[in-house]
Amino acid sequence: MKQKNNFLTFALRVSVIQFLSYFFIGFLTFTLKIHSLGYYEQHPIEIVTVFFKHSDSLIVMAGPLFQFIRGLLFAGALYPIFHVFIEKKNDWLKLWLVIMVFAVFGPAGAAPGSIEGVIYTKLPPLFHLLYLPELVLQTALFSFLIQRWEMRDFNNKIKIILYILTGLITLMLTLGLFQTTG
Repeated sequence: MKQKNNFLTFALRVSVIQFLSYFFIGFLTFTLKIHSLGYYEQHPIEIVTVFFKHSDSLIVMAGPLFQFIRGLLFAGALYPIFHVFIEKKNDWLKLWLVIMVFAVFGPAGAAPGSIEGVIYTKLPPLFHLLYLPELVLQTALFSFLIQRWEMRDFNNKIKIILYILTGLITLMLTLGLFQTTG
């Protein structure tokens, strides 16, 4: 088992993995239009187009940048107990299960794909089911990558590539936001 990391380096790694997994799975589902019969503004069910903001909204375009905040929140919650998820190669599945239960199926809010969402929103049950692949893929990728990084399965070249990718994507998103508002 690895030595205990300090919180700041752990939080940086978690934030980078959260950002990249969110960005790449979101980009994949958006560009391949595999997300709920097309993306939200093109959805054939009117309540879906009313419920979600348009993808060219500034706040939606900035959405990936907010993943750094989520990464910090995840790091704060995981740091005291992360040793449970890095003892064996397949322990990422335990982390994934915890995230799926608490963040996807059982959050306190009525999010799409959650039990509360099915009960309290007017979104059709089929939408909740079709919304899940993106959530399942992103949380699985996040769990797998962060657990592998913590187990020291990544060599320095891979870590550098992940940091550079994060920096370049962040820069492109930021420049795109300035271009849109400018």
